[in-house]
Amino acid sequence: MLFERCSFKFFRLAAAEPGSSSSTFNECIFYNGVSGYGGAATINRCVVQSNPLNLFRPSGLVLSNSVILGQRLQNSENALVQNCVFTYAGAPLWQVSGVQITNCIINGTGMFSNSSGNIETNTIYSQTPANTFVSETDNAYQFSDDLHLLPGSPGIGAGLDGTDIGIYGTSSPFKPGNVPYNPHFRSATIAPATNPNGDLPVNIRVAAQPN
Repeated sequence: MLFERCSFKFFRLAAAEPGSSSSTFNECIFYNGVSGYGGAATINRCVVQSNPLNLFRPSGLVLSNSVILGQRLQNSENALVQNCVFTYAGAPLWQVSGVQITNCIINGTGMFSNSSGNIETNTIYSQTPANTFVSETDNAYQFSDDLHLLPGSPGIGAGLDGTDIGIYGTSSPFKPGNVPYNPHFRSATIAPATNPNGDLPVNIRVAAQPN
């Protein structure tokens, strides 16, 4: 299944392990974490908070250009993690194996805890949320937050594809406010009364969006 620009209070891919579900999430917000319960998922340009990414095994998880606020990836196997920001104060990957993680920003000074058989490359360490984002310091996402990287951040242009680490990287960056593709209503003018012909003049302006 494909989910785009959705928000989830709770999300669990399967009722119990072992699961066989496989889904793709683009530009979604997980307000209470997301669990695989043995299922597999591709998570692109998403925000995860309040609870961890948990139990993606054995088939694993592809996590790219996402922001994980105050939480960890844990109890998972064979995940591929690229171009992400983890604001968790300790090791953001706990009790994992077979994970390949590259080009990520983390808050702490070490990547793994109680883990083995993982590969880590090009990590940017010791970046607090206040030193990373334009506006986000409490690990609780609101639409008023601005998760663009601060000017001067070492994550700018540091993704695998040469774009920014985080949700505003890739050739199709996160859409502020998760505005739907089309149409985007710019204005609506409705006359207070009908004209002499009995018609009610209405003028609505819309615009196409590039993504």
